[in-house]
Amino acid sequence: MSKKIEYLTNCQSAIEHLRYDAEREKLLIYDIQNFPTGIIQAGYLNQCSSVTVAVTGSGNFDYLVIIPQRPDKPTSGSLKDIDIDPAIFCLQPDGLEMFPTGAKFNHQDFPLRTRPAPGTEHLSVADTLNLFRQNLITGYRPISASSEVYYHAISHSVAKMNSLLGQEIKKWSAGV
Repeated sequence: MSKKIEYLTNCQSAIEHLRYDAEREKLLIYDIQNFPTGIIQAGYLNQCSSVTVAVTGSGNFDYLVIIPQRPDKPTSGSLKDIDIDPAIFCLQPDGLEMFPTGAKFNHQDFPLRTRPAPGTEHLSVADTLNLFRQNLITGYRPISASSEVYYHAISHSVAKMNSLLGQEIKKWSAGV
């Protein structure tokens, strides 16, 4: 699979909604029905069990990272995997003003991007998805007390965003 990058430019109101809901240095876990439309393609989102949003920052700007979790069948074996293809946006600190371009990173290479889902050996992908959705606990959790899965997704997304658009983001945050 290719490491495709999608640039996201037409989702300002949905990002404002997420930024309003999310708290800095906390994870906010959404069920699919309550996640704002217009950021992640509906076909992909319908395959996800949940979407986690994190806001973290550097002092100069905040990063809003979107972490959808999607059950998938691996190429071998019967145990299902959970895949993460994160998206990221940059915002003014503690504000709603967004850098004009966000990015979604598909099939990237970072630890725990794909991980096994124990107990799913005898389930179809659709049944695994339904099971995860039924057992989902939504709401806030501190980033500091969360699984390393989220740390890796957030760190990779921030680093990738900075490597792609870092100079432009610095100019934007400085008002240049």
